[in-house]
Amino acid sequence: MKKPVRPILGVIALACAAMGLILALFGSDLAEWIEPSAPVEEKVADIVVKIKDAVVAKLQDQDAVIPKEESGWSWHTAMPKLALAFAALGIIGGASSYTRGENRAFAISAGGVALVSLVWHGLMLSIGAIVLIAIIFIVLNALQIDISF
Repeated sequence: MKKPVRPILGVIALACAAMGLILALFGSDLAEWIEPSAPVEEKVADIVVKIKDAVVAKLQDQDAVIPKEESGWSWHTAMPKLALAFAALGIIGGASSYTRGENRAFAISAGGVALVSLVWHGLMLSIGAIVLIAIIFIVLNALQIDISF
């Protein structure tokens, strides 16, 4: 009789997929908790100061000295990437678990949870695109620009 294979890969894949789903759903909240972003008033004030400096430099026929933005590492940009990486690990681990002959429940569960995490990202991108298109059409309608096909 064949000895049953312990579902080590399946359990690890399910844990990775669950972590991916948690980060997909609550990643922005976790990033805000770890690294609070600046208040909106402070961001607007920085933009207004940059605009004022650019206008003053232009009026004096000088080139505007615009400081480069910091392109450092941020939790706000890392959380979605981590969620996608964990979801991918969940799918790969689930497939490896299934191929290895481990308990199918862990492999299928890991793949399903990882798929839900990926679908959540796709859904958020789709909703963002729909809102952007709606805003564009509302602005064009307010400007009385006709878009007829």
